[in-house]
Amino acid sequence: DERMVLKGDQFVGTWPEKRLETLREAVAKQAELDALLAGIDVAAPAWGVKPTVRAELQHVVERFESASTAVETFRRGQDDLEKRYKQDRIPFDFGAIRQVQVGAVGLAKYAMGMIRSAHASLIDSGTDPDAAAAQVESLVESALRFAFRCHQFAGGFDDEANELFGELRGLLRV
Repeated sequence: DERMVLKGDQFVGTWPEKRLETLREAVAKQAELDALLAGIDVAAPAWGVKPTVRAELQHVVERFESASTAVETFRRGQDDLEKRYKQDRIPFDFGAIRQVQVGAVGLAKYAMGMIRSAHASLIDSGTDPDAAAAQVESLVESALRFAFRCHQFAGGFDDEANELFGELRGLLRV
């Protein structure tokens, strides 16, 4: 094992074991952030579109929840990590956290756009108009709640997301 060799008598005091461990941790954290970003990318081939609008909306929500939980955990320890990485002179891009937040806005836009485009087909589905309207209203409300959570997580929307949010609000019966 390389660790045992490096901890041998000839390397005591000369080999930066602590820095090496911190470097390994930084690489693992960066890989985790990259995986989170890839996990919320709806354009990725591994996304796997679901057969129904409701199932796809639930899939989007689950992806967001797993990413937001991981980011919040990462943020809680961010100050300590920054100090350690600076002390050991290890560069780390904490901007990757912001990229995940921006990706969450992309998820919200995807969900709202999906509901907007499915609205007409759900209303004209040939079933009971009141039942179809109730189903659509439920989906719109779920998408709006989800979009608001993404808004809070990311610290705001871009113009396109604001426009989609307004359009979906307009679809609700008052």
